[in-house]
Amino acid sequence: MISLLLSGRQYGGQVREEYQRQSNELEDMREKLEARKLTLGDISIYTKKTLEDVKSQREQLCMETRMLLIAGKTLSAARQQLQVAVNFQINKSFI
Repeated sequence: MISLLLSGRQYGGQVREEYQRQSNELEDMREKLEARKLTLGDISIYTKKTLEDVKSQREQLCMETRMLLIAGKTLSAARQQLQVAVNFQINKSFI
């Protein structure tokens, strides 16, 4: 009977040890999960900010491209007017 009691106590001790080991393992997993959540949150915030910056820069680039297009057309028109004026002066001098 005493050996059964000792055996039962030993088994109970093993169960408690296993429970404690699993509990510690579960707590480690929770801590790792929380760290990953925080990291993902940081990445999410960084990604949103980067996307906003890219959108803003894209809008700025589009506006600058339109301005260059307008300036190019204006320059082309001025060149054509200058060419007409030069041709007129050349023709006028031959008359």
